[in-house]
Amino acid sequence: KALKRNSFPTTPPSISVGKTLVSSGDKVTITWGVSSDPDDNLSSYELQKSTDGGSTYPTSIYSGTNRSYTDTLSHSEGTVVKYRVRSKDSLGAISGWKVSSAVTINTTPTSPTDFSINKSEYSQGNSVKLSWESSSDVNGNISSYSLQYRVKSNDTWGSWKALASVLVPNNQYVFTPTQAG
Repeated sequence: KALKRNSFPTTPPSISVGKTLVSSGDKVTITWGVSSDPDDNLSSYELQKSTDGGSTYPTSIYSGTNRSYTDTLSHSEGTVVKYRVRSKDSLGAISGWKVSSAVTINTTPTSPTDFSINKSEYSQGNSVKLSWESSSDVNGNISSYSLQYRVKSNDTWGSWKALASVLVPNNQYVFTPTQAG
């Protein structure tokens, strides 16, 4: 009787992470394509995670027959996460790795600076121009500025209220105050 050599399963053809920029605590679902095995004995997939941009993959986070896994990313801002997956057969042969694109934990932008108001006295009906120096963000994904105001009455400041949302790249807003309230 002739011996038959066990063949290696194929590397999963794809791996997807869905989102590439997330906040710490967000979940990402990693999915990968189907491997095949010439001997028809494919048994499982192994998924590993790197938190240093793909330099090292210290541990496996999933092993099984499913082709998806949901991971909670509780890492510090700026962390770059990558995943890699491979297939295994029942006789121990393993495929090569398929590596995902990077997922970055979003960073908090800097606060706008040099906020200025072009009027020192406000009166109903007169326009007021607010301006500021733009924020910076490592990830370059600032989309808007939220402006809020509050009113002082009888030496007591009221609560903050929404004034406007200003889309980037604008860094000024002109409004006309109405009766305080």
